[in-house]
Amino acid sequence: MIGKKNIIISIIFLFFFFVGLSILISINSCYEPCYGSDSCENSCIDSDGDNYGEDCELGPDCDDNNFQINSDAEEICGDEIDNNCDGIVAACPSDDFDNDGDANETDCAPRNPRIHHGAEEICGNGIDDNCNLEVDDLNTCDRDGDDFSLPEDCNDLSFFINPSAEEICGNGIDEDCDGYDCPLIHEGPAYVYAGRIEIFIIFDCIDNDGDNYGENCHLGPDCDDINSNISPAAEEICGDDIDSDCDNIWDKGCEDNVDNDGDCHCEVAPCIDSVNKLCEVWWGGDCDDDPTDGSEWTVCEEESSGKLFILTVQTQCPEGTFFFFRTDGSVLNNPWMHDTTGDGYDNNCNGLVDEVGQQDPCIWTPQEEGWRVSCGWL
Repeated sequence: MIGKKNIIISIIFLFFFFVGLSILISINSCYEPCYGSDSCENSCIDSDGDNYGEDCELGPDCDDNNFQINSDAEEICGDEIDNNCDGIVAACPSDDFDNDGDANETDCAPRNPRIHHGAEEICGNGIDDNCNLEVDDLNTCDRDGDDFSLPEDCNDLSFFINPSAEEICGNGIDEDCDGYDCPLIHEGPAYVYAGRIEIFIIFDCIDNDGDNYGENCHLGPDCDDINSNISPAAEEICGDDIDSDCDNIWDKGCEDNVDNDGDCHCEVAPCIDSVNKLCEVWWGGDCDDDPTDGSEWTVCEEESSGKLFILTVQTQCPEGTFFFFRTDGSVLNNPWMHDTTGDGYDNNCNGLVDEVGQQDPCIWTPQEEGWRVSCGWL
């Protein structure tokens, strides 16, 4: 009887054990990933089995079809994949053997941490410390210790050659870096010494203003040896009344700044001179300043008034006047004129020819030969 009772108790125990286990498994399944098309209430959707996915406790998965890609994965540089789901596809840093911050392919000394881009150049060590393809950075290093560097120092390997050095004439060396040794003027007598002929060179350039031109100088003479701005190498300055380049031509290139036809106007201001010496003031803007168009007019000055007038043909000046200068019709073309209709000229230099309604400001009086033309600005 007792054996039968024990059997019944065992059956009841097993029944409740399996019922409890079923309930536990059911409850536990809600916290396990669901794969593929499996579904259960309150579960995450993890298609690749890496415990990351939609509504999963560990978080979402940026690629739920690859178990090697999730927020806990290790980033693999260079594979063009965001392995750890941080939104960044990592590029592999170049190898840097010497850990100086300069990658091997750009570091000119990949195994020397003192040599790399951005390093300080050490002058005189014969090394390109900063990888700029210049050994000792010739334009910044003073390799001979004379306080000058290239290109100012014409020989940065000799302490005795620099712009402040004293020139030693005749040794064939440019000690002071001015481009030449002392100028050779003439040769002295020849002597035989140690089996070879030597010629004594005599240097006697006299250059008082330091422009390398002067008496007996190899570049040539100087027309003003107390002014370094005046020499054959100087640039002519228009209007300063100085022969700056020593060619015996004063104010060369100033043709447009001279009144050539006597109407007190030159082409380009400031005007510096006029053929009409009565002009007290000069103006620019003359569109016709050439007095050589073929016709010759005579400008005469009245002895009594000092005023000028023009004979439109070449002739002797009338009684009571004397010849002043030759010109032509260009004297009547300048910004002070009014445009005369029908003469075919732009008399007032405004770019228009034969403007209608203009009145000639000059007075024309018939003479035996030609006309006497009197203008207020003459």
